[in-house]
Amino acid sequence: MNTEQYIVIDGLDELPDRERIDMVQFLVSIVDKSNDHTPGKIRLLLISQDLADMRKLMKTSAEILDLKTSDTEDDVKVFVDKRLERLKDRFDLSEQQTLQIRLLVLRGTNGKRNSTFAGAN
Repeated sequence: MNTEQYIVIDGLDELPDRERIDMVQFLVSIVDKSNDHTPGKIRLLLISQDLADMRKLMKTSAEILDLKTSDTEDDVKVFVDKRLERLKDRFDLSEQQTLQIRLLVLRGTNGKRNSTFAGAN
């Protein structure tokens, strides 16, 4: 049986530069070594803010996806609305309170990030 294993890591941009570089190099080396024996057995998905060092480390062995805020905006709205439905009942929030929270959360997500970088190997 040839099962694939997936390693998914988000938030690499939150690591200090040296740790991020070491981590990415280590993970890519695991995939490369695995590919020597069983190509495609281990797959790697790294998610980060778009940083030059991440692009450089991943450019030779990865497919790079650029995700803009607009790419995920609708999904974020659906998630926030579903979560707020539960919170509204749990904390007995009014419609106005719920709307204010929604606007603050969505404004916060839009202002915080312009793009996300995903490297898949």
